[in-house]
Amino acid sequence: MHCITFILLSLTPSFLFSVAALPVERYSTIQQFVLILIYIINLGIPVYYGGLFGRSCGMVMGVWAWANGLKMAVWLFCIPQEERRKRPFFGTLFYWRERANKAKKSIDVVKPEDKQKLQEPSKDHSTTDKLDLYYALTSYLRDHLIFETLDMILLWIDGHQKSIVVFQQAICMLLFQGPTVSMGWSEILSSFILCTLFSIHLQLQLQVTYSSFVLIFSVAYKFLLFLGIKTKRMQTVKGYLEEASTMAPAFESPWEATSLRDYWSNRWHQFYNSCFVRLTFLPLRRLCGNYKVLRRIIPVWGVFALSGLMHEYFLICTTGPRTYFYGGAAGWQMLFFFLQPIGIQLGDTIFRPGWPGRTFAIGWMIMLSHLFVVPYFLSDYFDVVLLRTLPAVLKYLDTYRTALIGNIF
Repeated sequence: MHCITFILLSLTPSFLFSVAALPVERYSTIQQFVLILIYIINLGIPVYYGGLFGRSCGMVMGVWAWANGLKMAVWLFCIPQEERRKRPFFGTLFYWRERANKAKKSIDVVKPEDKQKLQEPSKDHSTTDKLDLYYALTSYLRDHLIFETLDMILLWIDGHQKSIVVFQQAICMLLFQGPTVSMGWSEILSSFILCTLFSIHLQLQLQVTYSSFVLIFSVAYKFLLFLGIKTKRMQTVKGYLEEASTMAPAFESPWEATSLRDYWSNRWHQFYNSCFVRLTFLPLRRLCGNYKVLRRIIPVWGVFALSGLMHEYFLICTTGPRTYFYGGAAGWQMLFFFLQPIGIQLGDTIFRPGWPGRTFAIGWMIMLSHLFVVPYFLSDYFDVVLLRTLPAVLKYLDTYRTALIGNIF
């Protein structure tokens, strides 16, 4: 099978689901069965062909299948028949986050200090600013330059194998087994630094992707204005571009979080937040009844468990089942997210919001960074094809400088 065929095959379930999910007057068991079958096929295709068409192709199609799978699951298990009739399923695929001017809803109780932060107006939420082509282009170039600079640093360090060894030795110690390799504190410290930098690298990769979409929306918006067509369909597209531009920024300065709760509830990206809330948080909260302690803890754990499952799914789509299970990458990211509610409770109990809470949040994330990062190393994530323009420019300038010196002398 060719890579293009795999991509088309992965895209097919979304369109089949959109057709099969057309509203009907009454609840249909046959329709529900067909939709569930398409939902399973949608998630299964990237896993079945995982690792066969390159890391980047597997990761992209895994993200596509998961994102559409979340929307399918919400449609299947959370949306009543009356709500399904209001708009087709295909329309829900274009809306992922709340508008920036609406009050944010956290999946957990937010501290008063954090609520005050949320009520402050954001300088990035202006429709006219985000649809300005110059603003979108400069934002994209800035984010891309920062991302590629850090990417070059990581490639220069090239210490991911050392981080794998450090992680394996730590696991041996936790299992009360003697270390198989002697390591100094400098190697351990450098491993933590590398894992922290790689975490920032992943955040910047998401930020560049977000900036790319904002740039594409801005170009499309300017093009529609240039055409000057005022048909109802064009006005709908124009309205969508304007609405999409008022979404909250991808990240709200994560490293300025006042607590670990603030980091996960408000600062980190919320692309899947509404789906997670409808699929896990609200159902689990109802199951907990009137037990306040359970209603506060269990639903949050469920959301983090689903988030861990999502990252495990991305890895298995990227590497394939064989590498994923036999390469040692399976399960560690699930453990990383499973431990986050414990850190949130510890931070709320011991450290007040502000510098103490921020210091604890950063320390907690660094302490657990190997659980999140090493699975990427074990999955050969560095083999993912990236558009690295900065190294190419530097290489060209070096070649030009060498040729110039050769001509002079």
